Amino acid sequence: TLRFTDSEFCNDPAEMTFLYSLLEEEIKSGGYSMLQGGVDLVEGNPHQESWMSSLQMTAVVDVRSYFICFSKDGDSLPLWAAFCHNAGGYGYALGIDVDILMNELSKWRNSSHYSCSFEVLCHDVKYDRVEQLSSIRQILKDVNERLGTISLSVEEERERCQLEDDCIEEALTNLRLMKMFAKREDFKYEKELRV
Repeated sequence: TLRFTDSEFCNDPAEMTFLYSLLEEEIKSGGYSMLQGGVDLVEGNPHQESWMSSLQMTAVVDVRSYFICFSKDGDSLPLWAAFCHNAGGYGYALGIDVDILMNELSKWRNSSHYSCSFEVLCHDVKYDRVEQLSSIRQILKDVNERLGTISLSVEEERERCQLEDDCIEEALTNLRLMKMFAKREDFKYEKELRV
């Protein structure tokens, strides 16, 4: 039996808020003008607060994320020290073939036995701050460009608002996924892979 953890309840509470601080930093420094007809996102702007609130509301009933964490280094002393201290330093290192695991999870995903649907992802955790900021920058750039195109090409207000909402929701989904696979550089020694 493998246990998947709800992403909102990690053993390190700061882990799931780490991306928010990077996002906030990038929004403030990038001069992005998105949401509500291209209003600039600057300190104190209610649209910026709305954007951040939307990202932080990941506990929406139909969008739950669960993961299981693995290390690519079964002999890491810092990991043994961190996770086996309550057991007197004893523990087990299990070898998992990720390809087989992903294949089995894919079978479950497509089964009619379960009343919910889910997507199975497997990625290395990214620890590099420059790479993380670059990914955030690309997501914000894409949503900014799409919002600009929508506001110029769609005249009917209700249709335009729906397209803008869809565009923003796609960006939020990408950022929520990124949140699952980003950690501070301090944890680089973990060499973590998440499913």
